[in-house]
Amino acid sequence: MPRIHPDDLTLQTLVDSLRLAGLDRAFAHLASCSDCQNRARSLVAGEVEQSRSAGRVLAWTGHAWAGRPDYSPALGRGSRDLLLRAAAFEHERADAAACWSELSCLADAAIERALGENPRCRSWGFVEMLLEGSRVRIAIDGAEAERLAALAHAQVARLDSGFYGSARLADLAARCLGQIAHARRARADLPGAEVAFAEAETTLRSGTRDPLERAEIWRLKAALHREQQRPAEAEHLLLRAIDIFRAARETHRVGRCQVALADLARGAGDPRRAIERLQEALPMLDAALEPELDLVARHNLISFLAEEGQYLPGRRLLAESRAVYRRFPSPRIQGRRSWLEGRIAIGLGQLASAERALRIAREGLDKEGLAREAAQIGLELAEVLLRQERGQEADEIAAAADARLRESADPEGRKAPAPSPEFPFPEPVRSGFAGGG
Repeated sequence: MPRIHPDDLTLQTLVDSLRLAGLDRAFAHLASCSDCQNRARSLVAGEVEQSRSAGRVLAWTGHAWAGRPDYSPALGRGSRDLLLRAAAFEHERADAAACWSELSCLADAAIERALGENPRCRSWGFVEMLLEGSRVRIAIDGAEAERLAALAHAQVARLDSGFYGSARLADLAARCLGQIAHARRARADLPGAEVAFAEAETTLRSGTRDPLERAEIWRLKAALHREQQRPAEAEHLLLRAIDIFRAARETHRVGRCQVALADLARGAGDPRRAIERLQEALPMLDAALEPELDLVARHNLISFLAEEGQYLPGRRLLAESRAVYRRFPSPRIQGRRSWLEGRIAIGLGQLASAERALRIAREGLDKEGLAREAAQIGLELAEVLLRQERGQEADEIAAAADARLRESADPEGRKAPAPSPEFPFPEPVRSGFAGGG
């Protein structure tokens, strides 16, 4: 069979169509993944074999001036089909947000009934919207995040397999199960999370076998292993996921895994390795896609730099990140930012600046009900006052802080670790999602 080389214009038309259909990342992955290329070749070979048995293959009447076959008509029809499908998906996503806005004011039972009866809810875009709502809620309310993911999973069974494809729907169902497991982990139901992850992996085997879907499940499961005090297994899954994301040129996802690896390194008592991971992650993260994750990576990197005595690099990154912090006016986030400013100022010997920043941080976190964090800041403030030879004031603040720490101690008398200005992994409190109430 002769080699076929479509002209540049035809190739550009195909690539533009894939991009508009949202399939450009899949195409980029196919171009770089030898495993997928081999599978694609076998599929093409199978189609050729079938066509031979169907009848005689007619001679190709390409343009004489080109000297090679003209595939423009066939690719043009494929492009139109892709554009129509892309337009349908965009319409689904837009309508899903409007539909959910109408449903969200109803009681839970009425919502579930509407999901089964309203044809506007039976779309891929609607399932994606429920999943995004679950992701947004997970740091605020794990139970609500699980409920939304469960609604999304139930809705997958109502989608048209003839339109979407049964294998792709299996991928989507596995994605929902992975999010259910992630939400269970967030609310400390670790056995339940294990069950959901096992079901997700089983469902994924009946899907398209897309390695990106598998890697995303591994990334979420790594967080469960971290909670189960199984850091080696968590790191193994994250590194495997990174290999897949790198091969697919999913740079942001690689960065997200690096942030998770930094958390593991910090938990293992290796802040220098955590710093290296975060420094690798920052250029990879797409702040427009996940601004919260960008903030977490920056803030924790500054915190670890200060912990290691690298105050000047920490102060420089803090100054560069002021615009990022301004996007999050939450008192918790601003209080932790002031806490970091105070620690860096202490390290640089700027005691007046340190005192001012620590007072702002203590007041802000105390108003948010974060008594342990406010008490820890009080102890650090007392040290600053002592260095300024203000002993009586320092003693009063230290005594009050010590009393508050004892009040929040473990009931069995075990000493809790000292609070830190860093953000708990994987993200700070996020805002609610549109239409979700």
